[in-house]
Amino acid sequence: MTKGGPEHHAATIKHFAIGLLIWEIIIIVLFGVFVRIQNNTDASLNADRYPAYQDVNVMMLIGFGYLMAFSKTTSWSAFSYTFFMNALMPQLYILINGFWKRVLIDGFNSNNYYIYIN
Repeated sequence: MTKGGPEHHAATIKHFAIGLLIWEIIIIVLFGVFVRIQNNTDASLNADRYPAYQDVNVMMLIGFGYLMAFSKTTSWSAFSYTFFMNALMPQLYILINGFWKRVLIDGFNSNNYYIYIN
């Protein structure tokens, strides 16, 4: 198997897919163990949060994806990696933000180690 040949490319894709599958299994297990969803009865709070999330999401997609899409050599890979990161980062943000909020603000003193999402 030569480096840069079709066999190397197929092996690289296979390793990437296996790594991504392991990553998602870890995220799902962490969500199942630590994350609890609280139903929010205040509809105005939900109406205020969603447009902010949508605006940031659009800025990431257009800003990073289309900025690099005009490069002749990396156009498709930059665009696809932008969508890929945009799919993974919100999952990771929920876990990391909730963890550091518990450590820095709440002091991690209680026996309740759940991350609550409103």
